[in-house]
Amino acid sequence: DYQVVASQAPGVSRAAAYWTFDAAAQRTLVTVYVGDDQAAVGAARAALSGAEDPNRPISVHGANPVELGLSCTLVVAAGRQVPAVVAAATAAISYSAGSLFSPGRMGIGQRLYRSAVEATLMVPGVIAVHDLEVTWADRGLDEVFDPGESSFFDLPPDNVTIVGVSAGG
Repeated sequence: DYQVVASQAPGVSRAAAYWTFDAAAQRTLVTVYVGDDQAAVGAARAALSGAEDPNRPISVHGANPVELGLSCTLVVAAGRQVPAVVAAATAAISYSAGSLFSPGRMGIGQRLYRSAVEATLMVPGVIAVHDLEVTWADRGLDEVFDPGESSFFDLPPDNVTIVGVSAGG
């Protein structure tokens, strides 16, 4: 599988493969997108160069990050430390290992659901998520958003604003 070979190349943290059509050559083509820097794209190209089927050529490209913004208010259970709960929610949503937007969880071409964002923010101590806004290019995210097959969602830490309020008053 071309996606597996590409994802095992040095420096590649996420990859996706799609069947496409090469109009100039009038035949199918496997297009592989790599969600990292140009060195990773080159490494994926090199790894795939010996693995391709001569009847199914491969084209390797860098994937495009779609930068999001997020803001919300978390209602924190009485008796819980608001700053600690906000920090845990920020870690769960931000670009860290295992977070919603980490390469292992947010793949290339993967749709983003508002319910997944809310569920991720519901760390221990959170009672409710209020005023959740997820924005992309000055557009708000409704219930679902599709980045397209050549892109992936990215949430830089500077684009996250989470305010915590205590349910205890």
